[in-house]
Amino acid sequence: MLLLLCCGFGIFGYRVVFKDDAEDVAEKYLSAVQDRSLDDLRAVICASAQKRFDGGNELDDDESLVDWEITSSKERENSATVTAEFTGTDGGKVRTGNISMTLLKEDGDWKVCDVDETRD
Repeated sequence: MLLLLCCGFGIFGYRVVFKDDAEDVAEKYLSAVQDRSLDDLRAVICASAQKRFDGGNELDDDESLVDWEITSSKERENSATVTAEFTGTDGGKVRTGNISMTLLKEDGDWKVCDVDETRD
């Protein structure tokens, strides 16, 4: 009985400790955009957002994400909103603004499904 209890907690504990929360996934999303890594981006976006990158669509070469800071995060059972302030470039000009990411759980994992950007 004790062994079963320990093993059961071990599996549950592993999922709780090593499962990414919504903020971690938002960080991975922003890192993938910064690195222009479509493979990493596809790993953290929801199925409905995958269509945007079908056919090998690439990220805009004129824009780049330089830096960001997560400013708020609100997690509910199956949805979350993560907001970040960012600095980037667009056509060589420095720009700043806010990014609001909506995440949903798919098969128990957080995925970015919608991104709204507001530029200063």
